[in-house]
Amino acid sequence: MKVTLAYSPENRTKINKQLQIVNDSLRHRKQLITKDPTTKSLTSKTDIAKYYQHLKSTIKTSECLIVELSSSSTELGFLIAEALTQRKPVLALVPKASKIELEGFFNDKHSRFLQIKRYSDATLAQDMDEFVTFAAQKVDTKFILIITPEIDSYLRWKAKEEGVRKAEVVRNAVEEYMVKDKAYKA
Repeated sequence: MKVTLAYSPENRTKINKQLQIVNDSLRHRKQLITKDPTTKSLTSKTDIAKYYQHLKSTIKTSECLIVELSSSSTELGFLIAEALTQRKPVLALVPKASKIELEGFFNDKHSRFLQIKRYSDATLAQDMDEFVTFAAQKVDTKFILIITPEIDSYLRWKAKEEGVRKAEVVRNAVEEYMVKDKAYKA
């Protein structure tokens, strides 16, 4: 599984130990980590903007996002929302001592892809293990479906009406059907 790791570059030196625990835990579980473009703290606004632009582009090719939130950041909040919109599992790591509150900020439609963990150095490796297991269950599976031209025409129309892809229309319809299926729930 390809993982993107994001954090405020201003905090890199402060959270270096925690980033190492995260990296070690993911490598131990043989997860591919998106290359971290920073090797030092970023100070210029241009460098920071490039860093966030890099993260935004890697979310598209990653299967999940891990965000370290030692301090609140509009940019990191945007990245979380971006990943959730793309139905990517997200782990928001908030230090136990932090006053940052994320609960309730993301709507129910996407919250099933979000895990918020209040961590300490002692719990971080276990939190990573739990998230990798969680994320593996959420990553989409490719499925090929042969449909009639009439169904294709409907899907193109519905996708255009809702501003989504055809696959999203089919996925939503199946999820709706699953919710209503009493035999499946039993």
